[in-house]
Amino acid sequence: MKLSTDNIDMTRGIPWQRILWFSFPLILANLFQELYSVTDSAIVSRFSGLNALAAIGGTGWVRSAFLRICMDCSTAFSIAASQRVGAGNWDGFRKVMAEGIKFSFMLSGGLIGIMVPLTDIVLEILQIQPDIYKDARLYLLLMTFAIPLSVAYNMTCAFLRASGDSRTSFRAILLSSIVNIVLDLLFVAAFGWGVAGAAAATIAAQMLSVVIVLKAAIRDEHYRIPRVYWKRENTILKEMARLWIPMFGNSVAISAGGVIAQRPVNASGAIVAAGIGVGVRIYCLLEAAEKAVASGIGVFVGQNMGAGQYGNIRRGMKSMAVFSMVFSLAVMSVLLLANDWLILLFMNKAQPYDDLQVAVTSAKVYLSVQAFSIFLMVPMHFFRSALQAMGHVVYPLIGAFLQVAARTLTVMFLPAYFGLAGLCMPDGTSALVTLPVVVIPYLIYIRNLQNTKAG
Repeated sequence: MKLSTDNIDMTRGIPWQRILWFSFPLILANLFQELYSVTDSAIVSRFSGLNALAAIGGTGWVRSAFLRICMDCSTAFSIAASQRVGAGNWDGFRKVMAEGIKFSFMLSGGLIGIMVPLTDIVLEILQIQPDIYKDARLYLLLMTFAIPLSVAYNMTCAFLRASGDSRTSFRAILLSSIVNIVLDLLFVAAFGWGVAGAAAATIAAQMLSVVIVLKAAIRDEHYRIPRVYWKRENTILKEMARLWIPMFGNSVAISAGGVIAQRPVNASGAIVAAGIGVGVRIYCLLEAAEKAVASGIGVFVGQNMGAGQYGNIRRGMKSMAVFSMVFSLAVMSVLLLANDWLILLFMNKAQPYDDLQVAVTSAKVYLSVQAFSIFLMVPMHFFRSALQAMGHVVYPLIGAFLQVAARTLTVMFLPAYFGLAGLCMPDGTSALVTLPVVVIPYLIYIRNLQNTKAG
């Protein structure tokens, strides 16, 4: 069965060209996806003030945990699916997809069922300050009830990517980003709904993106699942458990580390938290391209594992190691040279002057620290994605627990020596301890695979 024109065979051609060509629509999609998060923050800050911005930013790591769990779940199914695509096993692809759909319903219900009764406890753990508590609680609850949309979108896109289709997600995000910006201006700027308006705009945009990707999947014969494939497949369930359980643990550990790092930021007050939140939004916008390439690497490695093209994997990852350094240098230049202009896009000059200065300074410090940390984070993400796609998901899990330790120790000790910069260092220190844990096993396993094939 041939792939459609939207699908890319990652087992043929020059590896780095295939990865980047496949990743390009994902880069655009991620940029637009981050753009509507940035739009939320910028419009809320300008029209509702820094406290409203702090309410959104203060719960960022919890919302990131939802997204990370959804993405890791979909990634596990995508790894299994891409390997079957590489082997030309479309019956197996459909069986994996059927199990993924059933799992999506259970995951959505489980996350909402756990999160809703624990909302107040989570906000207390995050040390959300009293002056922003009400807005933070409302925003977090609204985004919790939107989890099924995130699960549906990520799972559908995972299967589309597994078969080489990275364009559909770009179309979905492009249109939903436009809708989000328009609705943000309407709900927040015109109607004055504050954080509730920002949440409503995001949810409406997510609904549109889900409709677009589901429509594309339903129209393609590769994604039509006959009734016989809906029977429980114990072999696939065991394979998914082997992949997903460590990845879930990875998500929980990284998210826990993020919460630990966010607590002292929130405790520093709404203005400092808002400033760092602005820095996070700017950094995430620039990081969007790297995340897309990491997804492309996962599909590339998965398809080539299924096809037994281990030499392709090695050549591709060598090229991506070089690309990671070039990309990091470009991002560092932007973060250091254009941070004033970028930060002021988020600021409402009607705010009290002292508050404005504190927020701007906090954002600049965060971006300056990230400008150097990115040289560790990008290669760590690339090799982690490759290792997961090879089926070795335990090492990223080990790395995640090391990240928790690194983040905890960083916020406990470094602020005493480096002040505000110490609060901004957890990402860099966590990447530092994780990088060797994913690079060294990758090098060992790829060499063993090539030697086994040669023998």
